[in-house]
Amino acid sequence: MDPWRILELVLGSGFFIALLGFGLNELRELRNLWKQHRQARVCFERAQRIYKQALRAEQRRAPLVLPGDELDREHRTEDPLELRREAQKLLDQAMEVGPDRLTEAKACVLQAQMLLDDKAYTDCIEYLDKALRLDRRLATGYEIRGQAHVALGHKELALMDYNSKFKLDPLDESTLSRIESLKEALNIADKPSIWRRARSIGKKGLWISAILA
Repeated sequence: MDPWRILELVLGSGFFIALLGFGLNELRELRNLWKQHRQARVCFERAQRIYKQALRAEQRRAPLVLPGDELDREHRTEDPLELRREAQKLLDQAMEVGPDRLTEAKACVLQAQMLLDDKAYTDCIEYLDKALRLDRRLATGYEIRGQAHVALGHKELALMDYNSKFKLDPLDESTLSRIESLKEALNIADKPSIWRRARSIGKKGLWISAILA
């Protein structure tokens, strides 16, 4: 059969038009999804920035706006509680819009930090479980979950989380101190302790020891 006749039949059947329409629909869906992810990321980033302002306000008894916080200058006269409420509102918006996987994981970590501040330890752990299912390399997630486990008296679970945090961030000396304290509380002896050896030979040795462990 003549190729041109075949092309005429294909175009006449509407198959080509349907295929083109399917491609355009897919592009529209991808564009809308990208917009949703971008909007969620913007809400999360603003929530994170305002939460930091709330912490500074609590420390100084007055909100402090740094040069990088121009978007949130309207919050400079608000008290820490109002700043936290605004951060929570933006965080809820980010989750409702539909964030991408990484933004959702980070949003869960921020929510968990706020719950930890409120001493809602069980809810805090639930959010961190979700965050770490989304991204296993969120070192802050392990650290905050470890703190929540300590508050609940779950020392073994806290030790596991701090060990995970240390593997991701072997230069964090505060994590080393927490690991040593928990091991002493649980009567766990090292052979010899990699934590003490690492500390004795400095940060470079700490990094090397962490890799070899």
